[in-house]
Amino acid sequence: PPTRPSRTRLHSTVTQDLGTTTAPLLDDAATARAVAAMREDARTKPLSDDELTWFARDRRGDAREAVEKVVQYLRWRKDRGGLGADRDALMRRAAPEARRRVGYLAREKDALNRPTVVVVARRHDAMRRDLKASQALCVAVLEDAIAEAVKEGGEQVLALVDLRQVGPQNVDVPFLLWLIMTLRSYFPKRLGQGALVDPPP
Repeated sequence: PPTRPSRTRLHSTVTQDLGTTTAPLLDDAATARAVAAMREDARTKPLSDDELTWFARDRRGDAREAVEKVVQYLRWRKDRGGLGADRDALMRRAAPEARRRVGYLAREKDALNRPTVVVVARRHDAMRRDLKASQALCVAVLEDAIAEAVKEGGEQVLALVDLRQVGPQNVDVPFLLWLIMTLRSYFPKRLGQGALVDPPP
């Protein structure tokens, strides 16, 4: 049968001019007030003011809610939810999926100069995978992408999900549920946009 033409569909969580999602903006005064209020809680000490600002924006300037999210994030970050306390441990855990290049950070940025995380779904076997390895690779690549964005003065990343030749064996519901929770709880609004390449009809 003839090959289906490849097509890309863009999905985003809110509708804006560029189809991206961003953390709500606060003016300088509101940001300074929120960060100062957060600093009154000693548990926020491990994070920089820039990091606290991101959580304050995510919680629309509500310092109490932002601190709760920061504390949750710091508790998770100690060992990334059991995935590894440092980079070496994380990459050792991710090795089985990393060898198959299920996900990686692309060399090229997107049209908005955002780092691009590429996911090749057909390389992920949901029946045989090590869930912790999949999670560790996801966190490692996401951390690399965010670090690259921040270095260039940005905030967000693009996820490019290649769904060509995907089948039921590649659909991993437990991993997807974990991913949604992780993005919402520990990397809020860092994913600016998702692009699906050749999704099934």
